[in-house]
Formats: sequence, C-alpha cells, structure tokens
Amino acid sequence: MYPIFCIKKNNSKPSEIPKPIVEQTPVSTPSITKRKRESPIPTNKNKGETAEVKIKQILKFETEKNNSITLQALFGVDASHHFTFPDQSMLKASSKSKSDCSLIQEQNGKEEEFKISIKYFGGNSPSIVNQERRSKPMYSGSSDVQTSNGLELNHLDVLIQELNYERSISLRKEEIQFNDITMTDDQRNEMEKLLVYHTFIGAGCGPFHENTQANAILEVYDLHDMSTWHFTRCISDFEKKEYIRTKWNKYSYSIRPKGMASEKVYMHNNSRVEKIDAVWAIPLYINRLLRTGSVYPFPGCEELPRPWFQKPRCTLNIRLKK
Repeated sequence: MYPIFCIKKNNSKPSEIPKPIVEQTPVSTPSITKRKRESPIPTNKNKGETAEVKIKQILKFETEKNNSITLQALFGVDASHHFTFPDQSMLKASSKSKSDCSLIQEQNGKEEEFKISIKYFGGNSPSIVNQERRSKPMYSGSSDVQTSNGLELNHLDVLIQELNYERSISLRKEEIQFNDITMTDDQRNEMEKLLVYHTFIGAGCGPFHENTQANAILEVYDLHDMSTWHFTRCISDFEKKEYIRTKWNKYSYSIRPKGMASEKVYMHNNSRVEKIDAVWAIPLYINRLLRTGSVYPFPGCEELPRPWFQKPRCTLNIRLKK
C-alpha cells in the first residue's frame, strides 16, 4: 500500500514595501473620438477543432454531387459507388465519441457505413492517448478490448517505469519517439492493444457507445488540397491492428503534469490529503544502483532536486506525428 502525499497550502505572503505616492498634475487633452477596439479572434478552439468542422462541410458538399471524382479517388473506388452524408451534427464531435462523422458508401444496393475518425496534421499532432492515469477503470482486468473488463498492462507498466527512471536522471527527454524505445514482444503487444482501443473504441473511463466508435481513419495534411487526404478502412480487428502497425514509428510517448495527478483525495485532520497515481509517475526519489524510483520516499533512496511548486507528472500522452 502506497504512503500518502499531503499537500499543504502556504498562506504566508511576502512583506510588501509601500510605494511612494506621487501627485500628478492633470493634463488637458483635446477631445477625440476613440474607435472601439475590436475583439480578438476567439482562441478557445484549436486548429484541429476548426479543421474538423471544415472537413465535414467539404465531405458533405462532395456527397451532394452526382458523381464526385474526388471521393472516388479518396476511397479508391470507381464510378459505380455512390456516397451519402447522413444527417449528423456539423459541429466538433463530442469527447465521448471516437467517430467524428459518418459517411455511407453504396454500390448495387449494398451499403457500408464508415464511422470516420479525423486526424488533422495541419496543427498540433493529434493525441491518441490523451492525459490518462493508470488508475482509470479500463486499465485492469481482461485483455479483451471489446469488453468493459479492461486492458492488461502489467508488461507495459515495467517499460513505462524504466523510461520514467531514465527521464528522471535526464537520460531521456519529455517526448520519446517509439523508434527510440526497445520493447519486448509482450510490451509491444500490450501497447498495440492500448492504441487500438484509444484510436477506435474508447478512453480510460471505458468503451464508448457502439454508435460512436470508429471503423475508419481520415488523415488530412492540407485542408485545401484533397490530394493530401488519406482514407483507411478499419472495419475488422485485423485492419485496426494493421493501421497501428503501419504508423508505429510516428507515435511518441510522454508523461505529463496535465490532468488529475491524484488517485484518491480525502480529508484528514482538516488537511487535504492526496494519494498520487504513482504507477506511471516520474520519480521524485530514486535508487541509482537498482535503477528504480518512486514519487514517495523509500529506504535507501535519493531525493531529486525539484521546484517546490512542481506538480507530479503521472498522466500518459501518446501522439501521432506527421
């Protein structure tokens, strides 16, 4: 059982030196009409969110054509295939949905619906695993990603702890490319299942509703040039795994201080006490001989220097690079 980590607030304030009062003589200025300052462009949406909406609009526009050569080229089909864009929200998809939009392909009366996850590479690299903690319910239990029992990540835990130790002593940077990581077969197998799950099925809280899971990927590199758009069908489990494997060297791994760092929070003697989600955390205490570390002190450990205000870093982030 892990010890507890207590965070206490420091209410003391540094002494303030009073500033001298300087009297200023009012200066009369001619009356002028000031132009009201225009509000800046809203910054609450990143490029990916804005692009997702535009991509939906473009797809809808192309499906309204009698014979879209552009869609035929994108999906790799001939003129006997027709496309429809079902009624759906044209806003950014919910965070509880892996599918950003749907599109139906029809040939000779046979329809196939693609629930498409859009990956836009014109801004920040898209996050596949986005600030997830080890204590989330999906990360324990059966290795079958189609159930809510959870993923088996015991071998992956060992790899993450090794990488985090190396980062704590500055042998690694915050972001590590997959092609710079040596994995055992078991570790790679668990990582593949983790990426399949987060790309198509759900998040750490559990699988999303079946209607919101994805079965296709649309990669967009240039919003205004559809020749840079790449569609990948991922209907079967095999196709999903193959997509992950073809992108393997484009993934990057990092542990960050974003999101919640606490596995459990409770009050004790009028103090707020937190149990840090320690399994994937960057060590604060290490043993160089044993090459181990922890966010909590342990016998024979060395405390690493750090700013007093530094937040524990324990959330997993995996991005897909261009």
